[in-house]
Amino acid sequence: MKVIVKRFLVCILLIFVMPFAAFAEDDRMKELERKINELSQELQKIKAQEVDKKVNVITQEIEKLKLGAVAEPKYASFSGLGPAASKVYGIEKGISLGGYGETSYSNYQDSTKKDFGDAYRFILYAGYKFNDWILMNTELEFEHAGIGNAQSKESEVYVEFSYLDFLLSKPFNIRAGLLLMPVGAINEFHEPTVYHGVLRPEVETNLIPSTWRELGIMAHGKPVENLTYKIAIINGLRADKFSNSTWIRSSRQQGAKVNADVGALVANVNYEFIPGLSVGGSYYWGEGSTGKGGDTDASTDKEADVSLYEVHADFRYKGLELRGLYVAGEVDNENDAFKNDSALKKVGKEVDGWYLSRKR
Repeated sequence: MKVIVKRFLVCILLIFVMPFAAFAEDDRMKELERKINELSQELQKIKAQEVDKKVNVITQEIEKLKLGAVAEPKYASFSGLGPAASKVYGIEKGISLGGYGETSYSNYQDSTKKDFGDAYRFILYAGYKFNDWILMNTELEFEHAGIGNAQSKESEVYVEFSYLDFLLSKPFNIRAGLLLMPVGAINEFHEPTVYHGVLRPEVETNLIPSTWRELGIMAHGKPVENLTYKIAIINGLRADKFSNSTWIRSSRQQGAKVNADVGALVANVNYEFIPGLSVGGSYYWGEGSTGKGGDTDASTDKEADVSLYEVHADFRYKGLELRGLYVAGEVDNENDAFKNDSALKKVGKEVDGWYLSRKR
């Protein structure tokens, strides 16, 4: 009898519990279905957004092709040049325009000296990429507000560089024309946003004359990972323009009526040990002679040999930048023409200098 009663009670309990269990199971199923629907809707939204992005990209590319436009260039350095000077290397084909401006102001603490302002530079980079391996790159520079400015600063207009670059392969390329000398840390990399301080270092203004460019032909490339090189044959210097105050700076021929009877050789290597740390150096050896190209009177020729070497290091980590450079040079001017010239006798036979700089 007790067993029957127990079974009866269990049956009654199941009758009451089972509907509730069924209701609970039904609620869970509905909740799962709701979540699945929400996930499905979110997935559809994501897919729609991705499709819209792809459609927009394709539409923009079609518009560029219709207009003859090319891809937007990257703001990055190429082959040691500044980012703006490298713009033509980042396009697919056609014309490239870039540049920068530099205006300075000096507030002197000396009350007897007038404050100073100068529209120091306006630079225009004009390039043309003929195809994926031939391009032209040119820098035009206007200094001190242009032409014919009758102030204490003499106005200057120059072609800073102008060359054809033949990008044959990663290890070996050819560049020909008016070339920046790959000497020092900033002679090529000389845009105001990439060097430390308001003005270029004195060591890289006079001992390494800035901005140093000559006519010639250069081989350059990256033969192995992290190692770059440049080797160039160029015209030599104007020995009659050596100066005791600026050493060889005034003897740069700068592509203007060059005396091509004298030549020079320059070589540069740089190696990036780890991301952010690079070390490099360069060596220059050249001849110097008086007069410009085309002169016929060689009776007063003053000849000299010039040698120059430098080592530099650059370290970058997040917002911190450290740079150091050491340079040494020599002028071999022991011939009679130099000894009999009162001005040239004062030109330093040996020079050296160094600097450390920090930016963060």
